[in-house]
Amino acid sequence: YVFMSVMGYALTNHLVPNIKAYTLRRGISGKDLGKKGTSTEDKQIPEALGIVPGAVFLVCLIFCLVGYANSHPSKLLDCNSAL
Repeated sequence: YVFMSVMGYALTNHLVPNIKAYTLRRGISGKDLGKKGTSTEDKQIPEALGIVPGAVFLVCLIFCLVGYANSHPSKLLDCNSAL
């Protein structure tokens, strides 16, 4: 499970800058209204970057559940109920 956590971190760390550039290029961005009157007022901020760690989390969760199901098949129902 530690390996899966490290891989999830590495994948998120790699994907966030790529998706950030993609969303800025496609115009999916906004402005920080709390910085009005500062030099960074007109800086574009990418939106929807939370989808990246969310998707990576779901992939890691599915792989961990498959591993858990193989090692503890009788406890899988309890684990799925807790989720």
